[in-house]
Amino acid sequence: MLLVTDTNVLVYAFLSPEFTPKAREEEWLSLHRKASILYEDVLAQKHSLIIPSVVLIEIASVIAGMTGKEEKAKKAADNLKSVAYVIYDDPLSTDQAVSYAVKLKLSGFDARIASCAIINSANLVTNDKRFYDKFSPKAKEYGIRVFFLREMTEEKIRKL
Repeated sequence: MLLVTDTNVLVYAFLSPEFTPKAREEEWLSLHRKASILYEDVLAQKHSLIIPSVVLIEIASVIAGMTGKEEKAKKAADNLKSVAYVIYDDPLSTDQAVSYAVKLKLSGFDARIASCAIINSANLVTNDKRFYDKFSPKAKEYGIRVFFLREMTEEKIRKL
């Protein structure tokens, strides 16, 4: 399956709960397990991961901020580059993202991620509730599905 993931899904895949406040540890562990299954399926080539380049920037920034470890952040971005097809910004992709941002009324990063899914006819997985609520009702128009990680079971993830 062609798949686009939001940055937050990848953060959960790369970071175990040790980097989160104790109060959120159980929730993070559940999301970490789910995101890890998805990422392991990408590594096993069950899914082809497509991401816009902004996700590489955001993953590095978030991981560096959460862990305080620059090398860990760079390694995560490099790892992602080695397994995903990265869509780098060019005038055409930027114009397409602007068009979808206007139509879908999404924020900049969300519009870029949604346009990546639409243009590549790829399903999308996010754990951003606001993004999910805005985009999922409209995704069918574009022939794609949007999944909300928090609501998926590990079994459902394995069956994608």
